[in-house]
Amino acid sequence: MTSKAMNEGLKRILEQLYEQAPDVEALKEALILLVNNGKLSIDDIKVLDNHYASEALFDPLSFMSFVRLIAEKVDYYAPKNLEVLLRKMYQRDSETVTNATIEMITDDLGKIRFAGRVVWDSLDLGHSSFEPLELSEELQVRFAISIVQDMINPESRAESALRLFGSKSKLVRDTLLCSLTPYAENYLGVIKGKMSVIEDVENDEANLFRQVLAKIDSMFDAKGKCKELHAFSTQYDVYNECRKAESAYMQSSIDEAEAKRGPSIIDLLPKVLLARGGGFRDENGHTRRPTRFSTHGYFPMMYHSNSLMENLTFEQKVMSDWSKVTEPCEIL
Repeated sequence: MTSKAMNEGLKRILEQLYEQAPDVEALKEALILLVNNGKLSIDDIKVLDNHYASEALFDPLSFMSFVRLIAEKVDYYAPKNLEVLLRKMYQRDSETVTNATIEMITDDLGKIRFAGRVVWDSLDLGHSSFEPLELSEELQVRFAISIVQDMINPESRAESALRLFGSKSKLVRDTLLCSLTPYAENYLGVIKGKMSVIEDVENDEANLFRQVLAKIDSMFDAKGKCKELHAFSTQYDVYNECRKAESAYMQSSIDEAEAKRGPSIIDLLPKVLLARGGGFRDENGHTRRPTRFSTHGYFPMMYHSNSLMENLTFEQKVMSDWSKVTEPCEIL
């Protein structure tokens, strides 16, 4: 799989993989040199991920070192474009890949921690056999902060974070209480649904967190009953105009994407006209409903309430260099 726009150095590396007995180490060094010299783009990384022979360039440990390198030199979100190779390496040696991911999540550099969380989500390590309580005390503290620091993907991360309430270290439990409370404010329903993982855990910190959840739940109930806090009640005209503008923008985005779309298999499918109510008539004149497809995701509440300054402070914490931090408030 090659592309005219592909970096020529990468193209030569991939072509040489087809040769008999290629010098894999030399090719891997050449690839790393491309990254260090800033000559590998996101598109190149996508090509590398989808090239069926690229797996031969790495063993799981060297691949995870490569993932860290592109996070540092190319883009901290770039590992998202290596999901195929990530899964292949995880199948070959899940322990090595998991350990390397934890090293990234607990790193000093914010961009490396972010990339580690991207790998964690891509491999869904929150539902793997990984046990955070087996980490050292320092790594437990770092993990308790980092895994929820960017307020993303509670379905994959909350359960592993909650398990740390069973840590023997009070420092770990105190740290988790501080880091997990704002996370719970953003994803109360998910956290409540995951609390069964610590139902047998009894200590001051776990019990205090249960009380915190109850207070957050009560606060949301009270706010939900207060119509004055809802724009639909107090500023209906503005609210309605915003909804119309949002709908118009989404439709224009769909139309623009459709106009730019090239030929695809969709063009081969028959088109039907939907009537009011969502039904259509088939070739026999019978009214039928279209097949329903749906998906869902989670979005942190803070994105709707934080000011620009608060968001800036939040991003600074997420991307901070922990080796230069002097106060806990700089990261918690």
